Amino acid sequence: MTKPRSKLRARRKKMPALPNQRHSLVLRAESGEEIQCEIFTAADDFVVCGILHEPTRIAEIEDLPREWFVGGAPSCDSAQLQCGHVFHVSAIALHFLVGDMRCPVCRAGVADRMHIECVPLPIRPPYEEKVGRMQIAENEPLRLEEIRDDVRNVLANLEVVFSILGDGAGAPPRTTARTRIVWSPEHLEIIQQQVVTNIGEAIEFSLQRSFQRLIRGVVSRQLQHNSAGLVRFSLQHPLVPVNIVSKEISVADAWNGFFNTLDDAGVPENANLIARSQPDPIPLYCAAVAGSDNVGVIKAAYDNTSAAPQITTQINTLMLVNIASYVRQVIESIRDAVEQHNSFDAHSAFEITNNAINGIVFAT
Repeated sequence: MTKPRSKLRARRKKMPALPNQRHSLVLRAESGEEIQCEIFTAADDFVVCGILHEPTRIAEIEDLPREWFVGGAPSCDSAQLQCGHVFHVSAIALHFLVGDMRCPVCRAGVADRMHIECVPLPIRPPYEEKVGRMQIAENEPLRLEEIRDDVRNVLANLEVVFSILGDGAGAPPRTTARTRIVWSPEHLEIIQQQVVTNIGEAIEFSLQRSFQRLIRGVVSRQLQHNSAGLVRFSLQHPLVPVNIVSKEISVADAWNGFFNTLDDAGVPENANLIARSQPDPIPLYCAAVAGSDNVGVIKAAYDNTSAAPQITTQINTLMLVNIASYVRQVIESIRDAVEQHNSFDAHSAFEITNNAINGIVFAT
């Protein structure tokens, strides 16, 4: 007794493709041009992929399916182009998606990438993910170089600002002192490399000793007649409209916590005592970017060899990269304006920034 034909047909759909049973495909490039190919299941190990150089029936591409199912046809592991060259189906598909649709062996075909919709829908997601990862990896060196240039541009003009505040809310500062966060080309190169290779981590900048002596003297004088006054640290860049600022602290707290290690007798405190009483860092905030989370700190480190602690600034490198990205947009706007009104001579971003900061207009 024979079984119903409907069940027999259903069973046949699940059978593997017979050797050399071929299925024609039309593959479309992003430009709209098309090429034809045939996919099939290899009969033996003599069918070798022209990309992977191994038999197509055992070849594999990491993270991609080994076989294609097209239009209800059985699974196929090989593809033959119109030129006659044969490849593993996933290998040639990936080549077409990230390169172009020319044969890797003879270069016949279309010089444009294949549209992702040519990949059968059930197996399309892993191809989309694979292509995305490869494109990111391909662009990573260029992106890192761009970040390096952006960060250099920011660091060259980023300043630490120390302010003695006036009386009353919103009053302008009575005294302000500022210094560049990096102070030499050599220091700039070192910090720039650290930022690029440690994105997302904190990086520490030592403030110049001359700046520390200057603001220590300012606080010392304020302590004598304005000990209840307030001070504030901030980071500023001339092209960035928002500041990275600390909360306001009293002159007395600033002196005792950050600018003086002498005891009442006027000599440095005992090293063991100092080790137990390092001052808490002063958080730096940028509400427009990070809300109530701090994006850096001002730190003071005591030892028993100096009357003044070593003050450093610690900033999250991701914050620096974000600032750098914003500054790049500002520079590009300046560049566009210069191009429209002057004979633009391919000035570097670094030159444009310095000229913009100093109010210099490029010569026509």
